[in-house]
Amino acid sequence: MEGRVRSRSPSPVRRATQEGSDDSRSATPRSRSVTPVVRSRSVTPTTLRSSTKDTLHTYEVSFLWPIISLLSLIIFPYITYYCYICLQFNHGQLLLPQGYDLESIYSFFAGINIILYNNAIPTWRSTTVYTLFLLLEAILFLFAPGPTGQGEVLPNGKRLTYKFNGQFSFFFTVLVAFLVHYFDVFHLTELYYNYAQYQTLANITTFTVILLLFIWGKTSNQEDRKTNSLLYDYFMGVILNPRFTIFGEEFDVKFFFELRVGIIQWFLIDCALLLKMYSDYGFVSSPLLLVCFYHLCFINACFKGEQCVIHTMDIVYEKFGWMLCFLDLSTVPFIFTLQTFYLTINPPFELPLFYTLGLLGCHLFGYWMFDTSNSQKDYFRMVESKTVGIKRGFPKLPWDRIEKPEYLETRRGKKILVDGWWKYGRHLNYTGDLMMSWSW
Repeated sequence: MEGRVRSRSPSPVRRATQEGSDDSRSATPRSRSVTPVVRSRSVTPTTLRSSTKDTLHTYEVSFLWPIISLLSLIIFPYITYYCYICLQFNHGQLLLPQGYDLESIYSFFAGINIILYNNAIPTWRSTTVYTLFLLLEAILFLFAPGPTGQGEVLPNGKRLTYKFNGQFSFFFTVLVAFLVHYFDVFHLTELYYNYAQYQTLANITTFTVILLLFIWGKTSNQEDRKTNSLLYDYFMGVILNPRFTIFGEEFDVKFFFELRVGIIQWFLIDCALLLKMYSDYGFVSSPLLLVCFYHLCFINACFKGEQCVIHTMDIVYEKFGWMLCFLDLSTVPFIFTLQTFYLTINPPFELPLFYTLGLLGCHLFGYWMFDTSNSQKDYFRMVESKTVGIKRGFPKLPWDRIEKPEYLETRRGKKILVDGWWKYGRHLNYTGDLMMSWSW
């Protein structure tokens, strides 16, 4: 890291204000160490924007990338189906061919396709339910109450405005799901019995949405970092932040799919599996309850800090293509629920108390580390991007913000947090994430 010095600002908010009015002065911070102060370049709009040439340039990609993209479009949906089949029809054990000769392999895949034909083709009811679910989330995304804020400066020099109503949308959807279940309009256990059908609907939605965005991007001036491969562009995306206006509100397609549909569906499927075990045995095992609680903590963390998501690479840099959309709509709800699915279809069991308490403690400490380290980093970024003032949702944990943080500054004007959790490691947020995953 070149030209870096450690400095302490008198106040993050005050420092952000000073930098906005005098870039050249902020680029030469006051150092507390004996290391000579290195004058860094002032940050001007031109250093943050892509040039016109870069925007219009067609990038050459290796011939392997279109092949990898095509294989991904075929294999990844199959993997999610395969996981479901192993759980539903083999109690979680891997299904493998009886032999590795051509006839055995052909019979194996023929059997897989027969299972999918019998279980994964959507009915009109499941299609209607999924469509209504998408419409409900879209309406809440547009009109549910919540604060607004601006995101990072994008490569084109623009800053987009976002509404943060995810936590309201989540709890409102859960309330609606409870009501339709209670009044026998739609039993949540249908999400279990028609699990593969909803996988198919998620895949169809992914391919359709990205195809429409692909055509839109190719026929408009919104194409960003285009390449010489149409297949690769479809896989990785054409538009950075696809948006359109409806009923006077801006609908951000990427932000919607990133933080609404898949994550909320994840929790609803967990609830369906809880109800399935209760209907089968008359009780719910403590391992299943704990895993659902762990999932709920993570899901709620996504919504309570959704104003932090707009500073991530997914929003700032990654174009919205098939890869991101598939991860949002298929991987999140149908891979992240594999633990609860496994516990539901197998006979219930109980763990020793000390083992249960140990896992719970591991999760709670990991969650605290995960939540507060991300909060410290994102609050630091919000101070720099002048988006301070948006409150995080429930629960508010201790040590989630550092008011006078230490940081390193480079000649390019970038600041790296070296305080709080970030004093002890570069990615302790991932450490906390891993601790939560181990407890699952």
